[in-house]
Amino acid sequence: MVDVNGTRYQLLLGREDWQRCYTEAGPRRWEYDLERQAVRLQAELFTFRQQGPAAVPLTPADRRGAARDSFGHWYWIGEAERQILARWAAAAQPELLFPKPRPACPPSRRAPFQPAEAAAPIEPETLAGLAVTGDGYLVAGSPGTGSLLVFDLYALDGGFLRVNLPLPPAAPTALTEPFDLAALPDGGLLVLDRTHKLVWHFDRAFRPVPSQPSGAGEPLTFQPKPGPARRQKLSPPAEPLDLAALAGAIGETLADPLALEPLPDGTFWLLEDRGDGLASRVWRFDPAGEAAPQVVELLTLNLVEAGADDLNLSQIRGHDLAYLPRQDEQGRYLRQGTLFIADVAGNQAYALPVDLSEGLSLRIDPKYYPLRSFSGVDLVAVWAEGQVYYHQGQRWLPVKALPQQRYETEAVLLLPIFDGRDPGCVWHRLCLEACLPPETGLRVETRAADVAAELVWQPWQAHPRLYRRAAGSEIPYTSLWTETERSRPETGTWELLFQETRGRYMQLRLTLSGNGRGTPLLRALRAHYPRFSYLKQYLPAVYQQEQSSGQFVENFLANPEGIFTTVEGMIAQAQRWLDPRTTPPEAVDWLAGWLGLALEPGWSDYQRRLLIAQAPYFFQRRGTLLGLMQAILLTVYPEIGPRIF
Repeated sequence: MVDVNGTRYQLLLGREDWQRCYTEAGPRRWEYDLERQAVRLQAELFTFRQQGPAAVPLTPADRRGAARDSFGHWYWIGEAERQILARWAAAAQPELLFPKPRPACPPSRRAPFQPAEAAAPIEPETLAGLAVTGDGYLVAGSPGTGSLLVFDLYALDGGFLRVNLPLPPAAPTALTEPFDLAALPDGGLLVLDRTHKLVWHFDRAFRPVPSQPSGAGEPLTFQPKPGPARRQKLSPPAEPLDLAALAGAIGETLADPLALEPLPDGTFWLLEDRGDGLASRVWRFDPAGEAAPQVVELLTLNLVEAGADDLNLSQIRGHDLAYLPRQDEQGRYLRQGTLFIADVAGNQAYALPVDLSEGLSLRIDPKYYPLRSFSGVDLVAVWAEGQVYYHQGQRWLPVKALPQQRYETEAVLLLPIFDGRDPGCVWHRLCLEACLPPETGLRVETRAADVAAELVWQPWQAHPRLYRRAAGSEIPYTSLWTETERSRPETGTWELLFQETRGRYMQLRLTLSGNGRGTPLLRALRAHYPRFSYLKQYLPAVYQQEQSSGQFVENFLANPEGIFTTVEGMIAQAQRWLDPRTTPPEAVDWLAGWLGLALEPGWSDYQRRLLIAQAPYFFQRRGTLLGLMQAILLTVYPEIGPRIF
């Protein structure tokens, strides 16, 4: 783009442009913020470390299953691990769901024979793991009996159906001990046997899913005359997923599986505890056994592209995990999402953005997710709401990020080399779309040469401090900030005049600084060249005879030149105000007034611009039945677009 004086500019805008920047030596302490679409100081992971006798880490024995149904009702296992509590969506307090207390039967006075001693009450069985399937069944694991307790939530009367689990193939004399349950999107169920390191896969009718397809058996007694012979179908014996064997197939060893979490594609996450002093690992398994397992150690989850060189995750040990997949506009689940891991300290959760498009790619989100008074009950992910909840006392609270952000205190960016095209090019000015909060700073240095290879030998030249343009961007009628952001004194277009930066090739060095709690934000950068000189164009040559005084006049006149060029550019592009597609929102009513249109105050900006653009066709039918129908369609169904007219 060229302004009215023929001055061009080099532009950096967007992630791809800013990723071309680099650090000359040492670790890179800056990153690109996708949410704000700007470069900032590298965010540091905030960890809450509790001190004193209360700092007792959670253990696998503290885990208690929890689930929520589609109606918003919560279910979880009580502290004694022998009760199931329920909190209905409209209730303030939970109630006991299982086991229901039975009233004591008084002895009969008419019976001639009475028991000498009252029968001892039946001890409730221990429960582990809880899940709600897509068909409305609440399922709890019973490790002591090697079975599942299935409750019908649509006919909840206190009764349940007991489903016995198959015996472990390697230990046929032992019971399968369910530890964690996970409901699959297709209505099935996964059961984790932590003791034997097995995962059982059940369909929606709670039948074990065989790992191999059914075979053909003996021919049936009655056969059709035409067509192939019919044979009896044979179901192979159900076999669980042997987690230890699958891990050994890829050269790994599985220590202690803790928790399951399903994915939309039918696979599941597995959290592994490796003991004190070692970081947890996250596995991804396929129940069908078609894909090899994948594993990522939390210690290696450093963002290389963001320069997280000093991010130490060796202290992160997981207690539970929950997964939230991303959805597109049609509600379809994507291969991206966020994996939440609750720390064994019980103070916070860590969010790991996931990308399954190419293998298993995890990242660490540096935001702080506190878990206040976390009781150790499982995290619950509600896909329909896109939210993860945790248990606190008798309540369920969403896992939310708090603004406890920490940043590096200084970072240096070396920008790519800019080409001014002409030898001896005089670089004019620098404009930055930036946010510079208090106690943060941005230092600008340049070096220039007519040969690109000679840039490394040129000294860096410091420039004056940036100042904020009161009139906004130097490019007429454009802004990269919202109206709310522009109202803040630290946000807008910041500018400086290059001092004696002469040469075809120029390189910038930016130093971002902060106090650890704040960071500069750089959204766009424009380096203007060559300088349009008022001294050479409008003043007599006598003002250029002395180099020092001539340079002073040159720099002095460059300041009003920046103001006048912007005004001249606004005049040259005044046609922008006359086009309904490009006119600013505040000028839409003004443009409609030129045509004698009165716009409805309740209309959206799109409706107002559409009517102005189609005014010639609307005026031809104004006052007629067809014109009235067009006005109604524009009000009720504006998404039809220009076809209305």
